Amino acid sequence: MRGGVVLDFFAGSGTTGESCLELGRNFVLIDNNKAAMEVMAQRFAGIKEIEWENFDPSSYQLSRPPYAPKQKIEIPPVNKDFIMLAATASYLHEELEDENDPWENSPFEWILQLPARKKGKLARQLVASWLATKGISCELSGDSSETLKIGDYRFAIKFSSIWAKGFYKFQQIRAEGYDYVICLGISPFEAHCWVFDRRYAIKNAKKQHATEYWITIDPEQPKGWVKEYGGTLDQAYRKLKVVIKKH
Repeated sequence: MRGGVVLDFFAGSGTTGESCLELGRNFVLIDNNKAAMEVMAQRFAGIKEIEWENFDPSSYQLSRPPYAPKQKIEIPPVNKDFIMLAATASYLHEELEDENDPWENSPFEWILQLPARKKGKLARQLVASWLATKGISCELSGDSSETLKIGDYRFAIKFSSIWAKGFYKFQQIRAEGYDYVICLGISPFEAHCWVFDRRYAIKNAKKQHATEYWITIDPEQPKGWVKEYGGTLDQAYRKLKVVIKKH
């Protein structure tokens, strides 16, 4: 909205601010990277309406500004306490984000941001691709984003990333609609998998709602009923081959 205020806690070189100038919006940019602030100073050279807090842009600004605003930008006063809190949050963000983060540099880190439904669809695609490399042909079931068809049997695919306490929790397991359930667990640098007969899974699962069950598995200390049904990807693959040959 023209005349509104846009707040960018991680402003970088000031691209957000430049867009705001184009759209006639006010802005508050925050960053703790000195190199980025130098670029930002050059980008906004000649724009006198911009107020700088705790940074002097004059020594970095060009004689001819690279950008000239189309109109005069009136920036309303911003509460200094608010700016202080925002700046502090900017500094703390990096510190807290990096502190004991087991997912840092993991190829699966982005999965954590997906909504539950997309995680289910992703898990099905991952399992299908994995089995394809093993020579097992799968069909994507059109009636469910979490079901694969292998031969004449339907496999519900359940996904969980590792919880902070070291266990997986496979949710929304139903008592009907499939023959087997494949539970795929992803840790930052490791994957686990189990293959259960539907009735066996339901028998050992915890009922959560009228029609849904949950399975909790600690991959380091699995309960007795879990041990023979997988663990590593290779163990789950061997179990799946037994299931396929049996039928």
